[in-house]
Amino acid sequence: MPLASISRFYFSALFLLITFNLSAGENLATTGYIDTHMHLTIAKNKKQGQSNSRKKPQMIGNARLKETIRQGKSPRGPKARGGQKSQSQSNEEYIKAAENLIVLMDEYGVGKCLLMPPPQIPEQSKKVNNNYKNCLEVVNKFPDRFVLVAGGGTLNPLIYGTDAESVTDQVRKKFEQQAKILIENGVRAFGEMSVLHVAMAEHHNYSQAPADHPLFLLLADIAAKNNLAIDIHMEAVVSDQAIVDSLKQVSHNPKIIPATIGGFENLLIHNRGAKIVWQHIGWDNTGGTTPELLRKLLAKHPNLYLALRREEGAKAGRSFTPNRIADESGKLYPQWLKLINDFPERIMIGSDEFVGIPGKTKRMPQSFEETWSILKQLSKETAEKVGRLNAKRVYSISD
Repeated sequence: MPLASISRFYFSALFLLITFNLSAGENLATTGYIDTHMHLTIAKNKKQGQSNSRKKPQMIGNARLKETIRQGKSPRGPKARGGQKSQSQSNEEYIKAAENLIVLMDEYGVGKCLLMPPPQIPEQSKKVNNNYKNCLEVVNKFPDRFVLVAGGGTLNPLIYGTDAESVTDQVRKKFEQQAKILIENGVRAFGEMSVLHVAMAEHHNYSQAPADHPLFLLLADIAAKNNLAIDIHMEAVVSDQAIVDSLKQVSHNPKIIPATIGGFENLLIHNRGAKIVWQHIGWDNTGGTTPELLRKLLAKHPNLYLALRREEGAKAGRSFTPNRIADESGKLYPQWLKLINDFPERIMIGSDEFVGIPGKTKRMPQSFEETWSILKQLSKETAEKVGRLNAKRVYSISD
């Protein structure tokens, strides 16, 4: 090959290499996204290759829990399984699930995920093989990709196991000790904490604890003192209301569900230094989580933050409940887009998917891809805030 041809080939190849690297660099600039709410699961499919939806932890309210125990009954919830895995076996499987999640994160430019156990009740917390120690093992294995959130399996059961009027100094001390352990293990938030969880099917349970329960207020003080956030699962109920028609067929949902917003505002007011992150926004099961209500709360409470979620049900023909953030094609409704644009520094992403081992574990309906697709409909500046900068600030996450 003539020298001139060799030179042209060399410089052409060099140009392509430089161009590729610059393009990759541009992509890397968007890989710093942060998902504020994710779970891992190692619950097995009944059949190999089966793709069952992941069943959310089953919970029960304080009064009902005490009544069923008093009657000598077992509260509705997951039964303990024989031959439970050892901690080391569980950790190995959680690591595999985390590796699967990392692949998904890389595909969508997500640099970090906040990992947490689901909210649990006293009976359940002793049986469910999904606790913060599993998450901690993953965080220690992949410290650049995951951030620890905990309390759903330790603090939440203490709240659900104690009526508001029964909170003594001894109970408060025990709660503080549990929170201290989590802080020493490096949590960046307490969660997932549950205020109101409605039963979506017979294998779920209804549970409710007021957001201004004395232990929730204590948690706000602890969070503020340590510059930590609180991750909240809650349905919006402005005043006591009948359960929505689509959930009436679930036998253990009550006919009337109590108001949550009043107590939630009390929690927000109690300590303005406590950063409260209301998760699963755009996934409403009571008809109360409207853009209008959220706009009012955001304007009134500077320590309130929202995390958006959209699941595959919007594409898979599942029945719609009110106030979904997007239509069936995934396009944001105008009122939701306006809310995001009006409060770009108060809104984040929280996909809330249980990610496991492909072909081996159950999972909830897919929500990671659907939720992160929201950013495509935002301006570059707003997407950067919603997808990364807000989470960095609220959860004090370093690069």
